[in-house]
Amino acid sequence: MTTSEISGLILSKKEGNQLGLQEHESLILLPEPTIKHLNKTVKKGLKIVLRIIISLIVLIILLVLSLNLPFVQNFIKDKVVHYLKKKTDTEISLERIRIGFPKDLELNKLYVADKKKDTLLYAEKLGVNIDMLALLSNRVEISDIELNTVRANVH
Repeated sequence: MTTSEISGLILSKKEGNQLGLQEHESLILLPEPTIKHLNKTVKKGLKIVLRIIISLIVLIILLVLSLNLPFVQNFIKDKVVHYLKKKTDTEISLERIRIGFPKDLELNKLYVADKKKDTLLYAEKLGVNIDMLALLSNRVEISDIELNTVRANVH
């Protein structure tokens, strides 16, 4: 019997012994079209996985690049100011934020009022060199702080 003749058959013990198999072993041969189909399926699966990985990388790059766009920075500023106002129940305003990923953060004309509506902190410019990647793991690592025209009232 040639390989093509036994393709797709389940061999008996006798036939298995003739091929050198042990008694407890068996041999199942799949037809060649099934093997080709499996190869095509594996190739398609790998292509899909590769496309997903490439898409995720492109998405992350676009996200990082979008942080440099002014309208994205204004959107982030508005969300942060709204969150802080709600959380602290005080007046907070910020004219502009500039994010220089992955290290720089600059706040222009930051105003924070205390509970008595008096100025707690005003900074014309507050620049911070902060590791933004560390923020993802709930750590704040600041290496430099730059303050211009600051007024703070600490009670």
